[in-house]
Amino acid sequence: FHAAPGCTFLGKVLLTAHLKEPVGLVGTDIKEMPAIMGGLDELKAKIIDINKRLNPTLIGVIGTAISEVRGEDIKKTISICDLRLSDLKSETENRKSKILYIPAPAYMGGFTDGYVKAVEVMCGLWP
Repeated sequence: FHAAPGCTFLGKVLLTAHLKEPVGLVGTDIKEMPAIMGGLDELKAKIIDINKRLNPTLIGVIGTAISEVRGEDIKKTISICDLRLSDLKSETENRKSKILYIPAPAYMGGFTDGYVKAVEVMCGLWP
């Protein structure tokens, strides 16, 4: 989640309750200064760190109200991370993760709308 700590916590609680097992989510934990000045540096650092530590096949970046209202260019940041991860791939085989952006601001729609948006993004990835 590219969001405040509470947004990530809420997502974790809802997914854990739904799936009946612990779910790990990572958030950029946007606080006062990143909310004002922008939190894209934190997003880049988290994406690269997750890729190095967990080596996932897929990373979903969910934009929430705080990042969406501010108008952060999350797609551009993901493009920059894709380039950086391509460099890492040469260092270690299978290092590059596919990164998806899912805009899910709280000011429009509800939980089901966010789920539908995530499925739409996934369907675009897997034709």
